[in-house]
Amino acid sequence: FFYKTFAKTTRLLQISVLFLSFIDISLADDEDLNALRPFLGLEWVQVNNDKRHEIKTYIRHEENKPFRSFKAEITLDSTLTTLANVLLDFPNYHKWYWRANNVQLLKKISSTHYVIYLIHDTPYNLPDLDVILEAIVEPQTENKNYLTIKVSALPNYLPERPPLKRMAAEDMS
Repeated sequence: FFYKTFAKTTRLLQISVLFLSFIDISLADDEDLNALRPFLGLEWVQVNNDKRHEIKTYIRHEENKPFRSFKAEITLDSTLTTLANVLLDFPNYHKWYWRANNVQLLKKISSTHYVIYLIHDTPYNLPDLDVILEAIVEPQTENKNYLTIKVSALPNYLPERPPLKRMAAEDMS
């Protein structure tokens, strides 16, 4: 009898402590939560360095904007022609661009300037997101041995398409 009562009391105490720990977390104010988060300023902070795949990723806050920016530096063992073929094959973005459902070329302004429509698949119970992107390719030059792709959102380029939610930003370079 003593053992069963002790076991029930111990289990009840464990549940109570667990419950109280959730209450403490849920009552934490912004100051407490900010103490647990890494500080992000306007400078790039490296968050990952995948040496095997040669991918470095960074984040930072954008001045006067309510979101963080993400940057990736990638070394690809490829020709520029192959890279261009992949990047300009919009119907196949879903094969390599994370959560991209539907990608359409809206306008080809030049061989280095495009306007693209993209739908992002979101987790269950959330509306999918759409975004219109302007992509500008800055080619490799004698003084620059890499190419840069600058992407910025054009949220007012097309009318919104409910039930999709329009992304105001998806800027990349």
